Amino acid sequence: MVGHRKDNGKLVAVAAGYKGELALDTATARVLRLTAAADDLPKDSGILQSSVAVDYDFVEVAGHSYLLPARSEAHMERSYRQIANVVTFVEYRKFEADSTISFK
Repeated sequence: MVGHRKDNGKLVAVAAGYKGELALDTATARVLRLTAAADDLPKDSGILQSSVAVDYDFVEVAGHSYLLPARSEAHMERSYRQIANVVTFVEYRKFEADSTISFK
């Protein structure tokens, strides 16, 4: 689904196919980059183009290395507006909590 909000706040969503690529590390078969672009968008949707790309990298969290999103970039184009959203993921942390239940 691809969608946008009208000026009145109503969500307009349309079904769309996607095409993309998956880049893998040949030595480990781990994902390095994922791209997807909407394909065959209905003309009456008002959306001319929509795409996303996510880059992955190894990040140390609590003494262990994990393959996690490092950066993402999303783009949407309508007849009168172009929108880009770029996110850089930093400072991953492990969150944990302890609790005890006692019955009297």
